[in-house]
Amino acid sequence: MKVYIQGKKKVVTLSDTKDYITQGGEGTIYIKQGTVYKVYHDRKKMIPEAKMQELQNLDRPNIIKPDNILLDSKNNHIGFTMREVPRSVPLCKLFVTNYWAKKGITMDIVAHLLEQMKDTISFIHGNACLIVDGNEFNYITDDVFGVPYFIDVDSYQTPLHRAPSLHPNIKDWHTKGFSEQTDWFAFAIVSFQLITGIHPFKGKHPDFTKHDLEGRMKANLSILGPKVSYPPAVRSPENTIPQGYMHWYHETFEEGGRSKPPNCSWSIGPIIVKQQVIGSGDHFDITRIARFDKDIIYYRLDAHNEVVKFKNGSTIINQKEITQDIHQEVILTERSKTPILVSIKGKKLDIVGGLNLDAQDMMVVDDYLFIKNLNRLVGIRFTEMQSGEIVPAIDIDTYIMPKATELFSGVVYQNVLGKPYFKLLVKDGNSMRLYEFSILELEGHKILDARYENQVLVLTTHKKTYHRVIIRRELYKDKYDIRFIDDIDYTPINFVTLDSGVVIMIHDDDSIELFTNTPNNSKSKLFTKSGLNSSMRLCRDRNDVMVISGNEVYKIKMK
Repeated sequence: MKVYIQGKKKVVTLSDTKDYITQGGEGTIYIKQGTVYKVYHDRKKMIPEAKMQELQNLDRPNIIKPDNILLDSKNNHIGFTMREVPRSVPLCKLFVTNYWAKKGITMDIVAHLLEQMKDTISFIHGNACLIVDGNEFNYITDDVFGVPYFIDVDSYQTPLHRAPSLHPNIKDWHTKGFSEQTDWFAFAIVSFQLITGIHPFKGKHPDFTKHDLEGRMKANLSILGPKVSYPPAVRSPENTIPQGYMHWYHETFEEGGRSKPPNCSWSIGPIIVKQQVIGSGDHFDITRIARFDKDIIYYRLDAHNEVVKFKNGSTIINQKEITQDIHQEVILTERSKTPILVSIKGKKLDIVGGLNLDAQDMMVVDDYLFIKNLNRLVGIRFTEMQSGEIVPAIDIDTYIMPKATELFSGVVYQNVLGKPYFKLLVKDGNSMRLYEFSILELEGHKILDARYENQVLVLTTHKKTYHRVIIRRELYKDKYDIRFIDDIDYTPINFVTLDSGVVIMIHDDDSIELFTNTPNNSKSKLFTKSGLNSSMRLCRDRNDVMVISGNEVYKIKMK
């Protein structure tokens, strides 16, 4: 596609394979040489030129406003350009406690983001504009979580142009129309989610159904009230929210007050996630097998090795510390189980044995390393020579759409011109194979997280609300089934698939489900009182199920 930038003698060719990012209801997004191009499906919906002029007043580095008008060959207005935010992260990913642990996020980082967000909103208001739809998807941050960026600025309300609509999750049901106060109400909700990991009107209230968000918001019954309980995976509001903000949240959510957030100290104690004492119940025998002096984020046990990664970034193998870098992953060689440390430093792959490769992202699957290398997905196997030397070798090298591809756990996701495609990474003997397929039922869903293991693909998506999607697919047949769990709390994907094909999953409501990895098999068991909850993370060794809780590891067996 060829587009022209108004006022510049420049023709830009946008490639669907190299420059394409995504598309939504309004248009298609491309990125080329540091510039974002938004091209509308219907040019009649193009933002008015007069509004673009008004938005130029929002000249602040972290506001990604429309810059230049795009024209087609007939000089019709078809879109606009914006600045690119390289390696951006959706702000909502910072809601999840496990993500904090994996990325080394602290409350100091979150406080710095929130202070910048507050200052930027004040700047927007000072220029006679309103955000209106300040939901969590209209913010992103960089991959070091240093700056919050404001996006979808073309939807802002300006003095001469009203905003179209807003997301119901941040709607102020007590106020008609849009104002600075409704913007601050939306900020109160998003900031609360960043601090605690939960929407302030989620949780369980005895007088309301789980999904009656509107009713709770109208009744001013937040999780700060005495009757509301919330999942153990939530970062405790009492221990994470500074006193000044806690008073403001009470005034805003419980009393119906509307005001700007306070200026206050962010000095608080350690972040606490409620841990429960684990004991055997009616359905499971639960036995502690390990205890450490630090909280655990990863645990692996097999016949030869115990690998533990801690929240503070250190990793030990058989009680011996091998690294303190939270960004390093550990691979064990097949023969001697020698640990290999891998990471990305300065946009380059950092591993033993060389391999000078660019790397924008990486993941480890069954002791194979996969990297995103520009427009290639590269799989690297570590081979032990007779001399004992460990040699990295490229085992898989396949083309991907570089800007529309994301690496998750055991799966690669590609948005191919609006169609969702997945590459499943499956170990086959000493090699890895890729199985690619599309899931048309997911069109229009934003993929936030994904994990694949032994014929089971589980996703967290967003389309109007958060969904958990469970897909079972037979690898050698074009056969799968799909199940949607709607309006979930945004918690980590938490399941294991045993070698026997049995799947154990902890849901966002703390229930435990057992089912098989075979498509169209409807047999399942659901346990609502098991002694386990969503703050605990499942792991496995072949057909043994384990769960991590804080600094302890337990083995679980059915009675």
